[in-house]
Amino acid sequence: MMSQDLPADIQQKIRNFQNLQANLQSLSEQKYSLDAQLKEITSAKQFLDTATAETKIYKSIGGLMVESTKDKAAADLKENEEILATRIKKLDMTIEKSKAKYEEMKNDINSSLKNRMG
Repeated sequence: MMSQDLPADIQQKIRNFQNLQANLQSLSEQKYSLDAQLKEITSAKQFLDTATAETKIYKSIGGLMVESTKDKAAADLKENEEILATRIKKLDMTIEKSKAKYEEMKNDINSSLKNRMG
């Protein structure tokens, strides 16, 4: 069945479904990026755990490497880790809602197509 043979309402449902698919892909990419950032923070925290008080610590600020203290770096990492964890949790909730909507839309389209075909 050609798409131009479908009623306008079904065509619109399919367009909305495709938009949701693209949105889910984007959300998944965002989650992947946040997870990667969280892993970097975990690695940095592990390094700090093994660092001595004499170890020079540097952090990146706007393209510059700036010397920092171990305590300050640890506090910054902890703060960034908490922010990322919150963002990931919120993103996970959004992804779950979108997946549920995806299934609902898929079933609706399939039902509409079955009814149309008789």
